[in-house]
Amino acid sequence: MFSSSTRPLGTRCRRLPVVLVVLVVGCGVGGCQPDPPDAHLHGPGGHDHAADDERPTIAVTAWSARHEVFAEFTTPVAGEVSQFATHVSDVSSGEPRRAGSIVYRLRPESGDAVQVSDRQPARDGIYLTAIRWPAPGIWDLQLEIGAIHTSPPVGADLADVVDLVDLGKVLVFASDAERDRAAKPAEAEGITFLKEQQWLLGTLTEVASRVTLTEHLRVPGRVRAAPSRTADVVPPLAGRLVADSDVHLPALGTRVDAGDVLAWVVPPVSEAILAAVAAEAGLARLEVDVEQAQAALDRTRLLHGQQARSTRELEEAEFALRATTASRDGTRRALAAYEAAGLAASALSADRNPADGSGLPRFAIRAPITGIVDHVEAVAGQSVSDTARILQIIDPEVVHVEAQVLAEDLARITLELPPHLGLTAFRGTPVSIPADSARLLHVGLHVDERTGRAPVVFELDNPDLRWRPGTAVEVALTTDHSVEALSIPLSALIEEEDATTVVFVQLGGETFERRLVTLGVRDGPRVEVLSGLAAGERVVSVGAYAVRLASVSTTAPSHGHAH
Repeated sequence: MFSSSTRPLGTRCRRLPVVLVVLVVGCGVGGCQPDPPDAHLHGPGGHDHAADDERPTIAVTAWSARHEVFAEFTTPVAGEVSQFATHVSDVSSGEPRRAGSIVYRLRPESGDAVQVSDRQPARDGIYLTAIRWPAPGIWDLQLEIGAIHTSPPVGADLADVVDLVDLGKVLVFASDAERDRAAKPAEAEGITFLKEQQWLLGTLTEVASRVTLTEHLRVPGRVRAAPSRTADVVPPLAGRLVADSDVHLPALGTRVDAGDVLAWVVPPVSEAILAAVAAEAGLARLEVDVEQAQAALDRTRLLHGQQARSTRELEEAEFALRATTASRDGTRRALAAYEAAGLAASALSADRNPADGSGLPRFAIRAPITGIVDHVEAVAGQSVSDTARILQIIDPEVVHVEAQVLAEDLARITLELPPHLGLTAFRGTPVSIPADSARLLHVGLHVDERTGRAPVVFELDNPDLRWRPGTAVEVALTTDHSVEALSIPLSALIEEEDATTVVFVQLGGETFERRLVTLGVRDGPRVEVLSGLAAGERVVSVGAYAVRLASVSTTAPSHGHAH
């Protein structure tokens, strides 16, 4: 695919008549692009070739699967030299070609072909080549792009061709007078955006093509912390928060593990504390009583075997052990209940706060879950109630995404997990979420009377912490509707202030056109174009905003290419 235009060599803003019309479509080694709808004129913006004449130049642009070639050369006249400035760009990266050879092949309608090679670009992306035209007539113009060698091979580089780009047919005039008498077609309008600017900004284009799109319903949503992974930390009882050399109240952002001691609380004396302390002391006594009862039973069994104790005495010893054991086990359960409530100190002497010196026991405040401290609402030394939240811990590695779907659209979306969940935050580019990273949790049974929407909740793995609770997002949910449609990438779209959507179409190497488009189905990173584009046209997919700025600039480009 290519386009062609003419202009005087070294001119930036003045347009001259076209003296060449493109007749064929260029095909590279990687395959052919679709036919262009029309041959376009190249816009203003010539190149300084340090030429002595004012002959108009021809600008030809062609694409293969691997390269874009934008060639400018002086109007061909038999026996004279045309100065070629050939700009070669990588289609996939937008980078200029910085090394490697090119070979121009010129084939007349009859007679011998002409071959002219250039081993290296004169500067990044630009080859400067002089070609003398042997005879007038129609010549086929092709460009072979050679491999990049660390050490250029000796002789012709024809054996290492990596791409072939067809630049179409060139009309070579018999004389300057014949060239001057040629018809002057109307000028074409366009936005000038120089190759050097495109290379600097990494501008990319993509061909509008027909593909199968699956509609994605775009709805508002919000990232929320998973309830099972969020915990408010409250003390087990009212008292004063204390710390010691080993335990400090954690700061914001601290990662803690479930069971970690976060702080101590020293409570005032209460019946619960006294009961817990009494239970610890009682348990110690009962452990001794059980040992004594067991020893008494063992002696009685021995003497009973020797007929020195009666059966009644043996039964009484067994009953005594059972009763003592039952009392001990009951006290253990009571103490476990106190420990579960955080009320049991291991012992008055062991868990006494050494810095406090009050003689009162202290009780551990432990992390209920593993996560990151997200709120701190108390400081050491502060008196707190047994209902006051002193910390909040969040495990952010799994979050919930709550999408708000209109009731009438619930039947359209695929309620089993879609192939991906497209999320957009802060007007960014949609992010495709792998199916194994998201799980459908719940489709709301209640429709909000005010909004007419019901929540659809997904659980989302968040190991890199990209999705933060509270973030507003746009969620793309897969529907059961598919179409065969003309499509372009979403990155090509520019939303104007009047709510219209435009794209920028590349007419030639440095010429672009603003197009108003009407959009249809969106499928992940691609969107259907209902009007404004034709299949085969190239839109700016990366750097469209820079082209837009060029389109509204009040300053004409300077005499840009000092080749």
